[in-house]
Amino acid sequence: MSDVFALQDRITNSVVAAIEPHLLEAESVRSQNRTPNDVRAWDLLMQASFLFWRLNKTDGQAAISILRRATQLYPDYAAAHSMLAFAILLLGYLGYTDVQANEVAALAARAAELDRNDPWAYVALGFVAHTERHTDESIAHFERALNLNPNFAAAHGYLGWTLSFDGQSEKAIVHSQAAIRMSPHDPQQVIFHGGLAAAHYLAGSYDEAINSALSVLRFRPTFNGARRLLVAALGQAGRLDEARKELERLKRFSPISRSLGSRKTCPTHRAQCKATWRVGVRLGSSDRPVEMSALGPMSRHRSNQAAILIRLLSGRRGSSGGDRV
Repeated sequence: MSDVFALQDRITNSVVAAIEPHLLEAESVRSQNRTPNDVRAWDLLMQASFLFWRLNKTDGQAAISILRRATQLYPDYAAAHSMLAFAILLLGYLGYTDVQANEVAALAARAAELDRNDPWAYVALGFVAHTERHTDESIAHFERALNLNPNFAAAHGYLGWTLSFDGQSEKAIVHSQAAIRMSPHDPQQVIFHGGLAAAHYLAGSYDEAINSALSVLRFRPTFNGARRLLVAALGQAGRLDEARKELERLKRFSPISRSLGSRKTCPTHRAQCKATWRVGVRLGSSDRPVEMSALGPMSRHRSNQAAILIRLLSGRRGSSGGDRV
């Protein structure tokens, strides 16, 4: 009988998570006994939501314009503020719009002020804190969103994302997998799988990191962050030919692929995790010789493979006299 109840709980959680993005704002309108003006505000929100979740540049910018109009016409409508903040952040992360940190922070804070029970407001606040690398603050906001709705797939996913980049891989894997399981067709799967890939990478589970990064790229082949992580994971796993191929693909898409180890492209916050990331990207993408002592402990086999890749990517000839790269 306990197995039956557990199955019912899993089904309930999946259903709630699946309908969350579509019903949250409508529930807010209904619960607060809105006036006709507020129903018009909700209509603008639905128009923007329809466009936004396509997650492309043209529709995303149109959604932002509609949401800006909604916040101007209905300045006390919390859902418009939280969705606008979140839309700017996510579309900015995907490279589709510019992000002004002060603006999105103010929008998210205003949403939380207007409605303390709006979980999207806390997801937006957590996202802002994450981009500013205020990890503890980010985690607290995502946990607040989950306290309001334990079945909120996005909150699980973004919490896993932040925990993974902080090196808290075990917790990150739990939350990332929960998001993937709760909302398997969510357009935010790129974030959920991306967080899972980073968590596996920083835990030293490079094959799992590769699989998760490839899952992201199946959703969005031009998602450069996942391909950078893939290069690093392949380098760490000793799969050097594959790392080279992915690096060449990355160079076609990303103008900053030659500075993979920089602060701008390093996804993680803590020093030890940064070192692990940089080892991977130096193994997988160095354009000049790298001293093996700088790469940390590795097996003799992996060290030899890494040396080969470093020679290839630096344009040096190997012992076989092969062509320069």
